Amino acid sequence: MKRIGIVVQRYGEDINGGAELYTRMVAEKLCQYYQLEVLTTTAKDFKKWRNEYQPGVETIHHVLVRRFKTIVLSKINFKKSRRFILKTSILQRICRFFNCLDFLEKHCSWFKLSQKNIDYWFKRQGPYCPDLIAYLEQHDYDCLIFFTYLFYPTMVGLEKYKHKAILVPFAHNEPLMFSLPYKNIFSLPQYILFCTNSEKKFVTTHFSNCIKNTAVAGIGLNDLELGNHELPQSLAPQKYFVYIGRIVKGKGCGFMIEKYINFIHNNPNYADYKLILIGKKTMKKNYHHPNLFFTGFISNSLKNYYLKNSVALINPSPYESLSFVVLEAMQAGVPIIINKQCDVLYEHVLISSVGCGFDTETSFYNCLKTTLEKNNQQRLDEAQKSRRYINTNYTWNTCLSEFQKAIDFTIQIQGADKR
Repeated sequence: MKRIGIVVQRYGEDINGGAELYTRMVAEKLCQYYQLEVLTTTAKDFKKWRNEYQPGVETIHHVLVRRFKTIVLSKINFKKSRRFILKTSILQRICRFFNCLDFLEKHCSWFKLSQKNIDYWFKRQGPYCPDLIAYLEQHDYDCLIFFTYLFYPTMVGLEKYKHKAILVPFAHNEPLMFSLPYKNIFSLPQYILFCTNSEKKFVTTHFSNCIKNTAVAGIGLNDLELGNHELPQSLAPQKYFVYIGRIVKGKGCGFMIEKYINFIHNNPNYADYKLILIGKKTMKKNYHHPNLFFTGFISNSLKNYYLKNSVALINPSPYESLSFVVLEAMQAGVPIIINKQCDVLYEHVLISSVGCGFDTETSFYNCLKTTLEKNNQQRLDEAQKSRRYINTNYTWNTCLSEFQKAIDFTIQIQGADKR
């Protein structure tokens, strides 16, 4: 049986980030066909990378997981380093204004991004886990699958083991992707698997050095686990919108919350409709309003129960490479309201002809109102379309088939090189 290693920055049942959840679901399916191990860190938090899990080996749903300690380095100059990489420091912006930045980058050492600068960035971007890389050097895997492009384990491991590497990048349109440290990432692996057609189109359009061996794996969805739950007395079915995910400014949560409050204030007919926010809240600003309901981190079955009974799911994030909760909402026949800036998510609306998208304050209000004004038959018709879209495009057979093709190809390439 072929030995496969999956490398990912975080892994665990209580980690609900989209990339990490995708990794776990795929690992639990692939372990039926391969001698598979997950190599990850002891970190739970993706910003500070503190060591919260125990290092060593454990088994999670039949998947062998090896955890390695992270080294948490000082981030005193981290933001300064980030600005330098993104060319957004005050001096760089001044030079760009006077059209001399390109010249200075070529002829002035201070403006050049050195390998030392890049190494500094990767270690502090984290999770800095040299023990994981050292383990790869000491143990032979037939194939390594690296999940998410951004972090230290992928960038360092991919460079060292590109001859037997598959990359699942979770790429989206963010400034860091176009910075110098990442300019060659899509030319390194033997194979790239994308989550969506939009992600593949985005990468192949913007990176001319992207390898040709690529495919869209997508994802399969399991039946929604609902459990035996009840809504709090203050909530009624079909009387609330729901947001599910990290409650942070970068996900568009500030915009969503503030505009939702405005909508309720200006539309007294909907004064009893609430916005339920499910997930960990890390925003500095606190919001207190009778129409807002923060649940914190809850079980998967309770999350699904809230979702199933909502009037619609709102995902205001402008940057996503895959959103499980959007797919789960469509699987459950729940309407979706999507930020049009995120091509990956808005593609679901365009292809399936269900849900709606917004890109301004006014269009956000229109989405809320349009969703609320639909009659029962319109809701039933849209739910049927949503389920048909999911059943056609998101199956485990298709997803696993693409992963198996990529693994077979990568192993065969190594064999050919040895001959």
